[in-house]
Amino acid sequence: MGSKVSCLIDSDYLLEDLERPFKVIAGPGAGKTYWLVKNIKHILKNSKKLHRNSKIACITYTNVGVEEINKQLSSGLENVEVSTIHSFLYKNVLRPYIYLLNRDGEFEINIDRIRGQENTIPSQSLVDGWRREDNIYYLNGSKETNSKIRKLLGGLKWSYSEEEIKLTSSKYTDGPSIRQSDYIKFKQYCWRSGIIYHDDIIYLSFKLLKNFNYLAEAISSRYTYLLLDEFQDTNIIQSKIVKLLSEAGSIVGVVGDPAQSIYKFQGATRQEFIDFQIQNQVQYIIQQNRRSGKNIVDFLNVLRSDVLNQTALNQDANDYVFIHQYQENTENIKQLFERKRSELNLQGDFSILAYEHDHLSLLKSSNSELGKVWENIHLLDGDRYVLLYKIFKANRLYSENFLDTICRTSKR
Repeated sequence: MGSKVSCLIDSDYLLEDLERPFKVIAGPGAGKTYWLVKNIKHILKNSKKLHRNSKIACITYTNVGVEEINKQLSSGLENVEVSTIHSFLYKNVLRPYIYLLNRDGEFEINIDRIRGQENTIPSQSLVDGWRREDNIYYLNGSKETNSKIRKLLGGLKWSYSEEEIKLTSSKYTDGPSIRQSDYIKFKQYCWRSGIIYHDDIIYLSFKLLKNFNYLAEAISSRYTYLLLDEFQDTNIIQSKIVKLLSEAGSIVGVVGDPAQSIYKFQGATRQEFIDFQIQNQVQYIIQQNRRSGKNIVDFLNVLRSDVLNQTALNQDANDYVFIHQYQENTENIKQLFERKRSELNLQGDFSILAYEHDHLSLLKSSNSELGKVWENIHLLDGDRYVLLYKIFKANRLYSENFLDTICRTSKR
């Protein structure tokens, strides 16, 4: 393995050795994405490893991140593929090779019925079909109990611990407990029905790459570089996939901030990013914060206690930090917020960040329950929830001019 000694760089640094894997640790406001895009262009221009049929795969965790990187790249997109890790694996691993999983008898996937990935609470009819087929009689209950069961099943996540991949639910309710073996049976029933959930893409792709070594080699020959932004949000199974592709020949670079890991409920851990190490890897640290002033950066340094201590480039910024510990008294919070806006002469738009969604609801309205309607509708009627979700999604796609593009593409 390479040394864990870190090299200090700034956001304008260009990689000197374009054939060596790297890890970049940088805090908020350091210009992580700016650095990554700058070096993607550098690689496109100067790498001797890229050839006519190979690409740079740039992977980030959200669709918003994909849009931001594409916007900053502006050109050279024919040689760079920017996507989320789920989209990348579905396109390059799962969709073309999923049939291989049925060969060894461990899986029974209805390939002909797969229509992409699902990301919703399972319908009552799906759960009822599973109960009948697998004789899951102990879960029969009231309408309220059925809703809680569906919520638990909709929160199933694949996790890796003690050298074993397990299914756990990220949703906690006071409903009946479900046996671990029945979680697996539900997944198998979904696959036999041609239903692949969002988190299944990671698990099934890992099984393919692990069981069929030549797949990783084929993908690595196509994607000479595998660069990952926001790597702190990568879970252990995803990290193992990245290592498999690295071993197959892809030059891997990861960028992130361990203190900004927010997907613990999906198996991501800050320690996984800190410990991530592959053969011959070099580690860089960007200490500068280009966005915030000294007061905010000093405050951030007190909050975080990891491998990074930032310095503010803008020492003269008129920044302000205010901390208020409160009980959940809505009017008190709203009045305090408005008073501080007036004192600081803050005009126009503003952003509110909170740890939990319910905390945001306190500031949105002190009397209304409207914010909880969509959150609870799937518990009342799962089938109607799915229908409404698809209608709203189609309307958004149409308003953003995506729907017409999709229709024209499907007709080709």
